[in-house]
Amino acid sequence: MKAIGELRDFYGKSDESSREWARHADDVCFAYDVDNDSIRIRLKKIRIKLQDKAAEWFHDHSDLFSTWQEFVLTSIVRFPPPLTSIQAHFELKNVKQRENESTVDYYHRVLDLCEKVDPQMTRQAQIIHLFGGLRQNLQTLLSTQNIQTTAHFMAQIMNLETAERKILVQNYVVPQYPSSECVYENQFITAFISNQPPRLV
Repeated sequence: MKAIGELRDFYGKSDESSREWARHADDVCFAYDVDNDSIRIRLKKIRIKLQDKAAEWFHDHSDLFSTWQEFVLTSIVRFPPPLTSIQAHFELKNVKQRENESTVDYYHRVLDLCEKVDPQMTRQAQIIHLFGGLRQNLQTLLSTQNIQTTAHFMAQIMNLETAERKILVQNYVVPQYPSSECVYENQFITAFISNQPPRLV
């Protein structure tokens, strides 16, 4: 029983995550070799950590659980994740890079959503979410790359954006005899690339 004592109580409240609690319970059981117990013995040990609504629910349905996975899935359905997690699921499913959103901001926004939805989400799943909502032009360019990690994803995006800015400058034609307005406009574009303020003429 020492192992189960390390597991926090679960009440089934709206601000509790049954998914996280079940994951913690699984970790505790594995660490203390409770994992080798039969499902009945394991559930009997877990029972003392269920309180209030969760305890009542377990009492009424404990005979229905033939596996640990069945118990976990049923508990998640009965006690769904907090609303913020549900919202994160919806937002992640429909995530798109906003019109004026930098790629860096988009990158961190998507990874934050991934963390809220599933702290154990695989890197491959994170990359799929990052790629899916990316601006179309970057998505097309990135599709030829073999992305292995989220850091690699970000590095490739930065390289592509740098290349795009270089092309923008190379294709900009400065008039042969520019007026002061044209000179300032050219300086403005150069300043955009170099992050330096343009000089007034």
